[in-house]
Amino acid sequence: MNQKPFNAIFVKRRMNKFRLHLADESPEFRLVGISCHQKDYRAAWAVGQALGIEFMREDSDWQMALNKKPPFVIGNFAYFRVETENQCFSLIANLNENGALLPELHSYDYLLLIWGPQDAEANVELIEAIKSHSLIQFCSFFDPEQLKNWDRLPEMPNTYNY
Repeated sequence: MNQKPFNAIFVKRRMNKFRLHLADESPEFRLVGISCHQKDYRAAWAVGQALGIEFMREDSDWQMALNKKPPFVIGNFAYFRVETENQCFSLIANLNENGALLPELHSYDYLLLIWGPQDAEANVELIEAIKSHSLIQFCSFFDPEQLKNWDRLPEMPNTYNY
């Protein structure tokens, strides 16, 4: 019997429950929370202006369904995306009529996901550029692995390879 071994499995104990976490379940993106009390298309325009990119709204809004039987749909979230030479940006609304996509970040209206090369100096410049726009109240980086529900976020687009 020839079985494949698991890659780096560890168990966390939390409140008398054991949870199995696989090491390859780590997110491959950077996450920025943005506070902007504007409609989704205005927020996408403001972030795009600040970063020098132009977001395109996806044909349909992104739909989040929890893994229950039958699936429980949280709701539709406005979804914008743009690809550059070496990075892919996705802007998604964190709030809708049913609540927040990431409840632990409920004070942020939008989430910016960035796939591609990471550089600490570029991250600081990115935050400063976004904060400089007059429609943006606040923004900050978050470590997706520190968030309980990071797996609710969309995956990297299939068309993008970095």
